[in-house]
Amino acid sequence: MKTLQITLTAIFCTALLFTNNLYAAGLKINEPIATSYKHLNSENIGRQILEEATKVYPNPGSDFFKIEIDSEEIKGEMTITLISQTTGEIATSKRFLKMEDFHTEELDLTRAQEGKYTMIITNGRTSIRRNLLKL
Repeated sequence: MKTLQITLTAIFCTALLFTNNLYAAGLKINEPIATSYKHLNSENIGRQILEEATKVYPNPGSDFFKIEIDSEEIKGEMTITLISQTTGEIATSKRFLKMEDFHTEELDLTRAQEGKYTMIITNGRTSIRRNLLKL
């Protein structure tokens, strides 16, 4: 496994590393911080940003669900796919273009059966999953 080593050059500084939720403060000159390189790739960072920026509601809900994505880093073509956890079939799929920092999409599930679904939200190579319960 490759290791990335960061050397801090300030006498005292505050560093915030998102990898492994490591917080370090008051580090001295040339004090190294080592972290695993595999946790710093752009796909993992993109997934974390998408995860934190996405809200799905109401959940549980009945016919209409809203998906809010609030992030200036996430732009471009996106896809929402809803898969039934009972049958494994795709209940619905929707493509849209996110151009603004804040975007809302609405899913119409009036024709879908009640039950548990897995929602996959994809932006390029990055995707997240959410569980959804239709009443």
